[in-house]
Amino acid sequence: AGNTVEEKEISKFNDKGNEFFGRAEYNAALRMYSEALKLLKNTNIVMDEANNYENDVDVDGGDDGDCYYMPTAMRRFRTARCLVNVGAVHIRRDNYKDAISALELSMRQSGLVTTSSSHYYQIRASEVMADAMENIGLVLFKQTQFDKSSVMYMDALDARRKCLDLMDALSSKKQKKKGSLSKSAEELAKLQEERNSSMLELSVTLFYISLLRERQNNIAEAVNYCEEALSTRRGVIPNAKLDPNSLNLFSTIGRLYCHEDIKRYQDALSYFHEVHRMKCEVAGRDHLDVVPSLNSIAFIYNQIGDYEKCIVIS
Repeated sequence: AGNTVEEKEISKFNDKGNEFFGRAEYNAALRMYSEALKLLKNTNIVMDEANNYENDVDVDGGDDGDCYYMPTAMRRFRTARCLVNVGAVHIRRDNYKDAISALELSMRQSGLVTTSSSHYYQIRASEVMADAMENIGLVLFKQTQFDKSSVMYMDALDARRKCLDLMDALSSKKQKKKGSLSKSAEELAKLQEERNSSMLELSVTLFYISLLRERQNNIAEAVNYCEEALSTRRGVIPNAKLDPNSLNLFSTIGRLYCHEDIKRYQDALSYFHEVHRMKCEVAGRDHLDVVPSLNSIAFIYNQIGDYEKCIVIS
C-alpha cells in the first residue's frame, strides 16, 4: 500500500495553523497549513474510524485489525479547505496575487468532488467552494473590481444554496432509513445543527452582496439582499440580542431604507432605535459610541417632519 499518513497528523497541523491565524501569526499559520497540504498529497491516509455519514471509507483488514482509509473525495475537500485557509492568510497580508492562486486551486479541488460522491462529501465540497469564491470576491472588492467581485459572490451564493439543498436531501434520506431510533435522532440533530450553521453562512454571503450592490449604487437590490440576510438569520437566531451580527445588519438596513431612492423612514427608524438600544446596553447611554445612532434617529425625524423630536435628540 506504500507509505501511510495518519489523519490526526493532518488535523494537528491544520488546527495549529488556525490557532496561529487567530493570533495574527500569519507566517507560522502558513507553515502549518503547508505541512498539512504536504500530508494530504498522500493517497493512503489512515483515519481513526469510519465516522462519516455514508460509511463509505475504504477498509483494509490486517494483522492489527481494520484500517480505515480516507476516501479520495474527502481528501479533495480537505485539501480545498486547507487551501482556503492559505488564501485567507495571504488576504490578511494583502498578498492578493497569492491569495487568488490558492483560492482558485481550492475551487479546482472542490470541483473534483462529483455528484457520484456521497451527499456528505458533496456538502463539504460545496461549503469549501463557497468560501473560496467568497474570498476571491473579497479580494476583487478590495481592488474595486466590483463587477468581477459580484460574479464571485453570486457564484458563492449558488454554492451555499446548493449546500442547503444537499443537506435537506441527506436529512430526508436519513429519516427514511431504518435503524436505531436513538442513532437516527442523533444524526438528524447533528444535521440540523450543521444546517443552521450553513444558514448563518448564507446570511453572511447575502449581507456582503448587499454591501456590494450598495457600492454599485443598486440600492433596491441592496435592500432585497439585506432583508433576506436578516430573515435568514432570524430563522436560526430569533432573538437579536443573542446574535452578534445584528448590529451591523440593523445599521445597514436602516441606512439603506434612508436612501433617497427608497425613503422607508419609518422602517429605518425602528432599526435605528434597536441599534441605539443595543449600543446603550454595551457602552452606556452617555458613551460616545451611541452618538451615531442618535444622529441617525434625529435625521429620520427631520426627514418625516417631526422637528421637535429632532431638536430634542440633537
